[in-house]
Amino acid sequence: MARYVAQSREELLALLRARPLLHEDELLEVDLGRVGLQRLEVRRSTLRNTNLAESSLPASRWLESALKGASWRKADLSEAIVEDCHLAGSDLIEVGLSAARISSVRFEGCGLLNARLPAAVLANCEFDESDLYRADLSGARLLHCFFRARSLGGASLARVRMKGAILVDCDLKEANLREAELEGTVFVSCDLRGANLSEARLAGARLVACNAEQANFTRADLRGLAHAGTRFVHARTEGALLG
Repeated sequence: MARYVAQSREELLALLRARPLLHEDELLEVDLGRVGLQRLEVRRSTLRNTNLAESSLPASRWLESALKGASWRKADLSEAIVEDCHLAGSDLIEVGLSAARISSVRFEGCGLLNARLPAAVLANCEFDESDLYRADLSGARLLHCFFRARSLGGASLARVRMKGAILVDCDLKEANLREAELEGTVFVSCDLRGANLSEARLAGARLVACNAEQANFTRADLRGLAHAGTRFVHARTEGALLG
């Protein structure tokens, strides 16, 4: 196990360019911003206050690791694999995770504003007090994911496929859920005011104590939708399948 601190930047970069692997290592306040590391693998390592902003890290692998106060801001992690990791207080604003595969990851107090995750696959992930305002999750698959509080407002969830997802106290104001597959998804105390759910499939979904005022359910499949204590004032349901 090696420990690298701020002064280790050049040494660490030389090692990673020769062999892009961190295994049971610890990085503390190391600046790796704006670097290019193809197929980097980070395994069982801890990155504390480490800067990876604007770095090019496509097809990288992050396994059983912790990022605490780290930055992936505007980094390119397209087609990355992230498994069994814990991200706490980390900056993922405008991170690029298109077509990434993310499983069993906890995002705790992270900023994902304008994060780009189109066509990503997320399984068994937890977003706890993390902000996904205006994040792009279009065409993504969310399998058994849990979202608690903070914002998904203005997020693009068009054609997203959720299965077994639970959303609690989430701000989804004006979110785009057009053509989303939400069968069996549970929304609890969520703010869906002005959200676009046109042509979405909500058969068997549950809305518990939500606010769906002025939401757009045009041509949506609402058969079997349970909606205890939910407000639908001025919601649009033209052409929706009811019953």
